[in-house]
Amino acid sequence: MGEEGNRVAPNSVTLLAVLSACGHSGLVEQGQECFALFQEKYGVDPGPEHDACFIDILALLNACTLSQAVTRGGFAAKQLFE
Repeated sequence: MGEEGNRVAPNSVTLLAVLSACGHSGLVEQGQECFALFQEKYGVDPGPEHDACFIDILALLNACTLSQAVTRGGFAAKQLFE
């Protein structure tokens, strides 16, 4: 999250914006890392609004996993029937 020094520390609004951006951009791993980083490094305690964004990120991860499984399954089925 950048250099230390005379910079403004991120707050709960910053965390909400970052989580929302990660969710909308499909950046699942980065969203998970930021969620943990804000708690550990900056002491930002997530509220319900942060949890909702994080749940959206996890739902995206689940959807991607299911989509890959369906794609792989379709490919395997196609190969079997040829």
